[in-house]
Amino acid sequence: MKILGLVNNDTYLVQVSHTEIEKVFNKYYNNLDKLKVGDELDLGAGYGFREDIKHACNEMRNAMKAFEANRMTLMRFANMVAELPDEQEGGAA
Repeated sequence: MKILGLVNNDTYLVQVSHTEIEKVFNKYYNNLDKLKVGDELDLGAGYGFREDIKHACNEMRNAMKAFEANRMTLMRFANMVAELPDEQEGGAA
């Protein structure tokens, strides 16, 4: 983005590429329609990365609860698999 001018104390006149706008909205690689004169975008809104992170954290928390609830079963299974003979020892090719 290149600052071309100052409209007032906190508003700039800028030159920004379509690719830069795509990145801000997480629509990279031609996933954002070309803009026309008069179109408005709220760059401050950008993409909801915070919502994605919150969702991932909630999913991780739920997975950890499920894992803990089934920890003993999973541990028994892991022990059983660890004790299996190698394929060559069992006669399989």
